[in-house]
Amino acid sequence: MSTTFAVGQYLNFKNSNGPGYFFQNFYIGKNSTFDGHSYNFLPFGFSGTTVSRQGDNVESNLVFPNNALSRPWAIDAIRSRWVAKVRTMLLSPEDSNAEPTLLYFYVGQVSAGGWAPTTLTLKLDSVLDAVSRGIPHRTINQNLCGPLPVTANVRV
Repeated sequence: MSTTFAVGQYLNFKNSNGPGYFFQNFYIGKNSTFDGHSYNFLPFGFSGTTVSRQGDNVESNLVFPNNALSRPWAIDAIRSRWVAKVRTMLLSPEDSNAEPTLLYFYVGQVSAGGWAPTTLTLKLDSVLDAVSRGIPHRTINQNLCGPLPVTANVRV
């Protein structure tokens, strides 16, 4: 007796406005439960990660259908720099309630995006700096620290 398995992805978007969004791309028209959350079906593709020998940040892409439903939240994801966690899972093709097995996961921050006539792509950058193993540096702006001086005569 042989058991058939398949590979799919579970996607979790985190934004600053709420608990986030949970999607899976394997069980068409069904929900699947994993880690205490219900993952709704959403057709998307995930390109694996690439790492350069220079230690650059790791990047990856999420690809969705381009339609009137996906564009508004994708624009918000880019502007608000949502964090995405993509889990590549070993799944049972027959049972959406079977416990999946985690093969790999990637956590990235939405840094850019765009669309073509049929596809919408979100670029994910690593949330950690590959060289110093730290959180990337932040740029000082008014949203982070309040009103900024408008003169060059500032002493620190």
